[in-house]
Amino acid sequence: MMRNGSRCWPSLIAISGVSAPLPFFTAWSESQQIEPAQWLPALKLSIHGLAGVAALVDQERVGDMAREIERLWDTDGPNTALTPLIQDLSDTLMRSKLLHDGA
Repeated sequence: MMRNGSRCWPSLIAISGVSAPLPFFTAWSESQQIEPAQWLPALKLSIHGLAGVAALVDQERVGDMAREIERLWDTDGPNTALTPLIQDLSDTLMRSKLLHDGA
């Protein structure tokens, strides 16, 4: 995930034929530029998608993180307390087997 220009996007993102991380990374990148109250539904939807896909491909940590974020979002709405959790999810996803660098 791009953060202060320090990271590059992988050239290919694939999860067992499903491109679930790409919408997440796009939505998170866009959401970091605005206040949590204005976060787009696409971010929550992409986190929900990651929870499901991660479970299908035996990536329990990513799935657990996504489900916890989703639970907190449902309870408290989008807020700044979710920011570090979503960033942790992004960082974990970048290191996970779910993401493959096609370079």
